[in-house]
Amino acid sequence: MGFLKSIGRMLFGGSQSKQDGLYFYVRLYKLPNRQSPDDEMVEIRLHPYNDLSLNDDDHYFVRKVAVGPKSFRRAEISLTFDKNRTLIEAHVDGGELVEQEDYLKYLDKIGENDG
Repeated sequence: MGFLKSIGRMLFGGSQSKQDGLYFYVRLYKLPNRQSPDDEMVEIRLHPYNDLSLNDDDHYFVRKVAVGPKSFRRAEISLTFDKNRTLIEAHVDGGELVEQEDYLKYLDKIGENDG
């Protein structure tokens, strides 16, 4: 029975922890190419071994679309990693990458407005 549980965890990710992911935080612009007080921020999670693809230059890359849960604004994120899966280049069309601290401040701010 333990064998079946371990196979199930491998197939369906039941044992994955927060350490298994790479987390990025994106500000979704309301106004084209500039910050606004009405911008949303979202968290993007990537799995370093499942989500990244190898390109012809022996670098890993991924493209994701981040969507704001309230406004449905979108930003396309293109990330390039070296062979050790360390970020070497990032481009966000429709937004920008922000620090986790900025994202947490944003969550506190919207939490105050909702309550």
